[in-house]
Amino acid sequence: MKIKKLMKIILASLSIFLLVACAHQRTFQEAYAEGSYIESINLLATKIEKKSEANFKQTDAAQLRQLVTDVMNKYENELANTTKSNDEQRQEIYEKLLELNQRLSDHFYSSELAFFLDKYPSERLKQNIANFYTQQANAIPTNSAGDYEERAALYKKSLDRYYDKNIEKAYIHADTKYRQLAAQTLYNLAKQEIRSGDYNAALACFRTISVIYKPLGQYKDTEKLARYYEKKARNKEAFDSYSQGEKIAKNATRSYQYRQAATNYQHAANTYAKYGNYRDSEQKAIEYTTKGQIRLYVTGNTNSFSNFVEDYFKNDDAIILVNNSTGSDITINLSEDERYSEDGGSVTNDTKKNGEKEYNLQTETLVNNYSLNLSVNISGLSGYYDRFSAEKSSRQVKYTYTGDKPSYEFDSTDGNYYSRSELRQQAEDDIKSSLSNYLSRLSSAIHEL
Repeated sequence: MKIKKLMKIILASLSIFLLVACAHQRTFQEAYAEGSYIESINLLATKIEKKSEANFKQTDAAQLRQLVTDVMNKYENELANTTKSNDEQRQEIYEKLLELNQRLSDHFYSSELAFFLDKYPSERLKQNIANFYTQQANAIPTNSAGDYEERAALYKKSLDRYYDKNIEKAYIHADTKYRQLAAQTLYNLAKQEIRSGDYNAALACFRTISVIYKPLGQYKDTEKLARYYEKKARNKEAFDSYSQGEKIAKNATRSYQYRQAATNYQHAANTYAKYGNYRDSEQKAIEYTTKGQIRLYVTGNTNSFSNFVEDYFKNDDAIILVNNSTGSDITINLSEDERYSEDGGSVTNDTKKNGEKEYNLQTETLVNNYSLNLSVNISGLSGYYDRFSAEKSSRQVKYTYTGDKPSYEFDSTDGNYYSRSELRQQAEDDIKSSLSNYLSRLSSAIHEL
């Protein structure tokens, strides 16, 4: 009882603590004290807005005016203490002032803040911020495409803040010069790559030109050259792969070498497929794929494990399953034996007393055991032998009452008794898990033949 009472006190205390913690809301004074000035104004403004215009009081107005005045003075002091050369810091302050303007405008209390909103109107703040971007852009030299690209990006930021016709002209000029110079540089580089025979590099240059110069149209004959050198590049790549396939095929004596030749022939065919057939690469790929495959025959007295092995290898490109040992390179012979017994079960009866009355308890014990062995004999190009075993058993005890038993005695069962087929399935699963790892090693060995 004492423990239960103590637990109730603890839970009640915890509930009160959570309620107090949830009830506390961050105040604008706390935010201001931490230097989070915009957050402090947002907290107070939100609090006032929840009251609605009808409940807006002069005390609310005075509190909001005072807070805005304090924050405005903070930012003005920061501006005064910032050197004119530190544009980044000054710009950041104007961004905060703009954020305040947008937060406090168009509300029922906005007229109370005219001293701030009139002093720092939105459009003028945007113009000031835009000027910072413009000044940064003007300060960048114009020696390269990268310089013009950087200039254009800053002019664009300026325009996003405040539209100015002259800045728009400056942006268009910088952006155009960047695209022209970048295209010219890449065009010249592409010509160099062509002279060195690297058609893929040249193609990459032409494609990049198309992306960069797209807003201005088409740069010289880049589209035509891109199509021409794409075909040249594919032809060269296909030629190299085909030649490598021929070289490997000429000296091949083992299955994996034929498969390597087939891979090269197939790569040549795939590379040039857009333009048609590359010589007889497709036919050569088929020929050497077949020549490089290991013919595998699976046999034995167990369909379950035979199917498991065949399924394991059926998607392996290096292996083809055959239906007899005569045409096989490797034969896997699977042999299983099993044993099952139900020995060990028993039934006992005990007479028990319930006062003057007697009742009987029958205890029936069921036990069975199953063992499964799988022999794996591999012959042909590879020779292996292995054996896998698994044993499974189950045991169940049933308690049955008859006669005048007490009310607290109930029939019950402990343990689980599985059928022979269920135990076999458990044994199969264990062996298949081990067999899968074994077949993985066998597959690696086959791939090296």
